Amino acid sequence: MKTLETLSLPELFRHFFCGGAFVWVFRYSRGSHGLPTVDSAAVLFVIALLAGSFIYAVHRSLIYPAFGRAALWLALGRPKRKGAHYYNPFKPLPGEISRDVARWERRQDEKSVQCHLDEWADQVHLLYCVAWATLLATTIATLWFPLPGTGASRFSWLLTFAVSVSLVAAFLADYRRRLVEEHLPKPIAM
Repeated sequence: MKTLETLSLPELFRHFFCGGAFVWVFRYSRGSHGLPTVDSAAVLFVIALLAGSFIYAVHRSLIYPAFGRAALWLALGRPKRKGAHYYNPFKPLPGEISRDVARWERRQDEKSVQCHLDEWADQVHLLYCVAWATLLATTIATLWFPLPGTGASRFSWLLTFAVSVSLVAAFLADYRRRLVEEHLPKPIAM
């Protein structure tokens, strides 16, 4: 298990920026009321890091398998074989496993372009996670911490637009990354 000392800079940024978005949107949704009884920068940093780590873990384990498979199918077409398990995003398909293994093998080659694809994938996941953080913060602010006297939070079309753009941009970037990845050594058919 990674600790704060062993996180790489991209990992720290990915978790912190996602959590920072969560804290900022939560504070925005509460208007001038901010976080209940929290004004310390150190406490806000810890909340941002913990929230970002949680959101990223949920995204990678529960949400992204479906989005990733959809991007792969859009890029390469749906597999020829049919069956219920082909629609279960939590059960990797043989082509997905082969792609993962090829990606891990490319990371062993220092001259490989895999490091650039990994950075691209980091950006994709950051876009997804910022959108999830925005949705989660708005939901929590609305349901558990409504503004005094209103019973709601500040709804913003700007936040709704930002979430929509972030999700679409993440999906399209993932789609393009998967197309590029197919032209690297060991492309495997679905």
